[in-house]
Amino acid sequence: MIYFLLKAERVLGVHRNFEFLSFCNKFFIIFRVIFELIAISYVFYHNCYTFLIPVTGSTKKITPVIFLIFYFCNFLGGFVIMIYGIRKSRSFKLFFTSIMSLHYRFKTESLFYKDNSKRFKYVVKIVVMFHSCGCAIMFMTKALNKIYREPETMTFLYFVFVFLEIYIEMRHIMENVVLYTYVTMIYYFMKTVNHSISSVVEEYDRKEKKSYEERKEENEQILTIHDLDEWAIKYRDLVGCCKKLSACFSSQMLFCLFISSVQLVTSVYGIFCIIVIGVTKHIVFSMVGVYVLIYAIFSAYFVIFAGQHLLNENAIIKKSVATLYSTWSTRPQAPETKRLRNLNKLVNVNPIQIEYTNKIVLGMYLVPIIMSLSASYVIVGLQFNHVI
Repeated sequence: MIYFLLKAERVLGVHRNFEFLSFCNKFFIIFRVIFELIAISYVFYHNCYTFLIPVTGSTKKITPVIFLIFYFCNFLGGFVIMIYGIRKSRSFKLFFTSIMSLHYRFKTESLFYKDNSKRFKYVVKIVVMFHSCGCAIMFMTKALNKIYREPETMTFLYFVFVFLEIYIEMRHIMENVVLYTYVTMIYYFMKTVNHSISSVVEEYDRKEKKSYEERKEENEQILTIHDLDEWAIKYRDLVGCCKKLSACFSSQMLFCLFISSVQLVTSVYGIFCIIVIGVTKHIVFSMVGVYVLIYAIFSAYFVIFAGQHLLNENAIIKKSVATLYSTWSTRPQAPETKRLRNLNKLVNVNPIQIEYTNKIVLGMYLVPIIMSLSASYVIVGLQFNHVI
């Protein structure tokens, strides 16, 4: 699945192996970047009139300047993602090596991770199908809207423009899928480590409930120094993997979040314009616009949901290690106690999280912030153009 996503990125123009390609391949990619910049600039210039919304019974048209700026941001987003793929190719190699080594290690050592990874593949396939349907519906919406409103101006060139526009939007969508996949993989790594820690805690609680004679008869060691060292090594590797992911994708994630917010604002704005102006013949396209609105929201927030799962699992690991340490603290002379103290300190000092910046972490707390800002921009845009 990971290698399939890498191939899909390359098809969409995101070459994360740029630094390690031959001179001819690099020249071809640079030529493609320049050609795409010229193409999207021309398409944006040629298609600005599609955002002129006619008022019923009048030749007057509303020209939403903010809407045009946001439309340009969609094109800019796809182009910037391609540039970031080239610029961060060395950082990506370090991250990809780290996450794949963790994947193969957990796959060979843990049956729990092996079972969950199968479920994870199905989840990623569903996410890819969801985004593919979204792209198809957006293409049909743009094409049918043109046919319905201005059939006399339909040309083959228009469909080429729409295809290029959807192609660039697909790049942005694919990045959301890729980021969701990587963050969710780290989540399952954490869940596997937490499962082994929780198993020890449960086994210790079960043994403590038995009588002294029964415990003496069992005479089995629940927790070993080897287990503690393994947990510490895996946790450090996960922390390092998250830092490499943040170094490679942090700027791009912030930009993708901004572009997704733009899609949210433009979708809400368009629907409100149709409803408030009272263009009843556009009811079909307003209903499709509702789907596009829902799609725009979920395409961005898949990554935020994955980041919140990561934070939740990190909190569970902290609780499990703290519980284990508190139960073992009754044996201060035991060699495992010192290892547990170090592990508890490691978990608390180095949280596993995806950082946009030093102060902004990927999580659900971003949703109300984005929603409130988006609502403010929609209201300002509607008032500016005298729609409300």
